[in-house]
Amino acid sequence: MADTVCEQCNVGIMRSVAKPGRTMRGGRGRFVIPANIAIPTCDQCGARHLDADLLEVLAVAEEKYLTK
Repeated sequence: MADTVCEQCNVGIMRSVAKPGRTMRGGRGRFVIPANIAIPTCDQCGARHLDADLLEVLAVAEEKYLTK
């Protein structure tokens, strides 16, 4: 994802972000995104780009988080 302009704000650049402390709302509630999962995120507005493959990875992470 090299220098892709954000589709939300048309200003920022989408950067691959993998860090601890991120959360998102899933199908069964809010869960913590594992720090090792990189998500393309706009460096200006914070919008995330979630494609089908990434959504599948996040669904597995959500299930693991909610069944701890």
